[in-house]
Amino acid sequence: MEPWKKIFPAAAGIAAVSEDGEQSENPLNFIDVTGAPGTGKTTFGMRAIGRQKGLANNPIVVFDIEGGAKPYKNQFAIDIVDLDTSEKEQAWIKFDKAVSSMKKGQYALAIIDPIEDLESCLMDYVLANPKKFNKTEGQYKTAAGVSGLFWGDVKTEAKRALLLLSQKVQTVIMVRHTGAVYQGNKIVPGKLAPKGKDIITKLSSLSLWFVSAENGGAPSAFVKKSRLSWVDQEDVDDYGVAKTYPVMPNFIPIATPQAIRDYLTNPRKKFTDQEMTNADPANRKLSEEEILAMRQDVLESEANLLKEAKTARKLNLLNKANAVFESKEAIAKAVATITEQGFSFDLDEESFAAALMAEGRRINAEKNEA
Repeated sequence: MEPWKKIFPAAAGIAAVSEDGEQSENPLNFIDVTGAPGTGKTTFGMRAIGRQKGLANNPIVVFDIEGGAKPYKNQFAIDIVDLDTSEKEQAWIKFDKAVSSMKKGQYALAIIDPIEDLESCLMDYVLANPKKFNKTEGQYKTAAGVSGLFWGDVKTEAKRALLLLSQKVQTVIMVRHTGAVYQGNKIVPGKLAPKGKDIITKLSSLSLWFVSAENGGAPSAFVKKSRLSWVDQEDVDDYGVAKTYPVMPNFIPIATPQAIRDYLTNPRKKFTDQEMTNADPANRKLSEEEILAMRQDVLESEANLLKEAKTARKLNLLNKANAVFESKEAIAKAVATITEQGFSFDLDEESFAAALMAEGRRINAEKNEA
């Protein structure tokens, strides 16, 4: 175990309480960082700690899912675990193995960038391996899409892996992008929200929404959530009970790791007017980068909806085929036969379905004649 310097030391009386009511011995075991491209999300964590005198190893490990960390390899004290999402299931397996084999204290800080892409890899892994979660394929897949059992196992597996990682390092920083907000099937104009599942928010002691500085300097950040509180034992009420104060303000004018350390080591009872800004970053005027990111998100969302709809139609056809064919192997053989005949589900779903059912009836007729 490397004797890393404490990244986010806290003054006496500061603690973080989880949603389950449990108090963490490390107030900042998870930090959730959101923002548009170019707002400093990726480099925020990399600036938290540098190489330590007398220690050869790098103190930070970055689980890099979109290649954003590579340009900073020689600038910051980081090791990179490259997760190629062209094979999502394998990317999750690689992440899980890397976390499991990591020694406690080997790194001071872990960064996952972006966390929503890692979640997508996990979803593919769970869907492809129902037996590992004591489920069947039929329990995960329905004609309407994936089941609640599937989403439950995704959340449980995500929490298991992330908590294991947090036991190996001082702090885990989860970076995520912003995306369009939908109401029903329609986009809410000019509104953004962090991508990713609610497990990210539930685990985090601190959630920051980064915005670019107007003068091009260090970014600012809105504090979307903080579980950090400070009990001042010298400040008591009329009943002798020590008063509790928030550690973090609503807005951090210069959002750097050092700024976070200052709030933790020098807790205050009052913040400046700027720090108490109570604006919602999701409702503010969007930057050009955020508008472009939202348009890209819309395109990706529409593509995913089409993919999900096609998957549901495939499952519906499979359910119908199960009533005609005697086994999945027989269905697979029939699919191979009609594919050789030129039928394709992607090109013409109706003709493909008709050909498959006709092939099933032909096979059954031959068996009856025999």
